[in-house]
Amino acid sequence: MVSNPTARSINSTDSFNVQVRARKVLFCSAPRNLDVQGPVASSRVIHRGFKGYWGGSVLVLFSILPTANKLEQSEMVGILDLHSEEKRSKNRLSIVTPKVNSASGSPLPRDRFAAELRGFGPLGILAVLIIAAGQIVPPLSAVLVLVWTGLSQTPWREIGYVRPKRWLGSLVAGIAFGIPFKFLMKAIVMPVLGANPTNQAYHYLVGNRAALPAAVFTMIVVAGFGEETVFRGYMFERLGKLLGPSLTARIVIVPVTAALFGSIHYFSQGLAGAQQATITGLAFGTVFAVTGRIWMLMCAHAAFDLTAVAIIYWGLETKVAHLVFK
Repeated sequence: MVSNPTARSINSTDSFNVQVRARKVLFCSAPRNLDVQGPVASSRVIHRGFKGYWGGSVLVLFSILPTANKLEQSEMVGILDLHSEEKRSKNRLSIVTPKVNSASGSPLPRDRFAAELRGFGPLGILAVLIIAAGQIVPPLSAVLVLVWTGLSQTPWREIGYVRPKRWLGSLVAGIAFGIPFKFLMKAIVMPVLGANPTNQAYHYLVGNRAALPAAVFTMIVVAGFGEETVFRGYMFERLGKLLGPSLTARIVIVPVTAALFGSIHYFSQGLAGAQQATITGLAFGTVFAVTGRIWMLMCAHAAFDLTAVAIIYWGLETKVAHLVFK
């Protein structure tokens, strides 16, 4: 491989001229007697892929000027454009395609639309309102968040959708966190706040086997997946864009999202439900602010709510609430 920042030109015996300009220039062999048929209105492009020293995909581009009919071996010059990704350790080689309109130099319409969705102009605010309205029919809001993430070209990691190192390990950690946390809230925290031992909103579940499937679905999909995606993933991303990535901003975001999370529970579960949701929002929000990962929190949230369903179903609310304070 030969690096040369200037343009190189090779003239063949058939007056064939190959000319490229790039930061990295690679000499390579082309097939013998490659025919270029007839006059060509513009440059002809040939792509050839192979594995390079760096282990990534290498894309070689040949730009052939239409000045001859035959190209003899070793008379082609390729170019490589080295594009460093976020982690330089990967060092992949690729040709970078600018996302601009070649005629006007302006961003493509799709990119402009995505940028407006990510911003806080009219379209961005409209997206926030539509997602908020989706809370009327949960988990519609969470589905809308996923749609917004795709259309706005927001990296999935920004809403906490990061592949865990071990799926099973995250599941176990979530269960180990969620179940004891529920007992802590039921036996100590809520009695201290003077809450009624019985959750009237879900008291219909006592011994009601027919209602269990819907309740389990609600706790796993609506609460675990839906509420975590909206109140941890989406809201942390939006408020993070407004306030910045600093520690102070995160300290502010945690109680703000917890208060919003608690407020939506007030309408269905009253003051005690709002208090409990706010406290759990503070706990889950703190974990998310530190880790930036949402899968374990989804499992913890689902485990927390399923434990509550089990306590109610078996009629153990009063006993658990009086475990510490008689």
